[in-house]
Amino acid sequence: MKIFTLCKPYLQSQRFKLIAYVAVALVSSAIAILSPYVIGGFLDELIIGGDVGVILRFSLIFGGLGILRILKGYVAAVMYVNIQARLSHRLNMDATKHIQNLSLTFADKEDSAYLSQRV
Repeated sequence: MKIFTLCKPYLQSQRFKLIAYVAVALVSSAIAILSPYVIGGFLDELIIGGDVGVILRFSLIFGGLGILRILKGYVAAVMYVNIQARLSHRLNMDATKHIQNLSLTFADKEDSAYLSQRV
C-alpha cells in the first residue's frame, strides 16, 4: 500500500488524462463487444441470401469499426506514453531533489552508482 501513497500526488496531477485514457479503453471494449454482433448479422444475411446493398452496408460498418479500432489503438498508445513519461519524469525529478537535499555524510557513505540505480 506504500506504493499507492507514493504515487497518489503524481496520479492526481494527471487526473484528467487518466480519465480520458480510461474512457478510450471503455470505447475499445465497446468496439470489441460490437464486432461479433456485426459479423453475426453479416453472416445471417449471407445465409438468408441478402442483396448486395445489405452486404455493402455490413462491409462499411465492419470497415468503420476496424478503422475506429486502429485510431483508438493509436490514441491510446500516445496517451499511455505521454502519461507514463510525465509521471516518471516528475517522480525521478522529486527523487533527485530529495537526494540533493540529503546531508553530505550520507552521500559520502553511499556509492553514486548505487544511488543512481535506486532512482
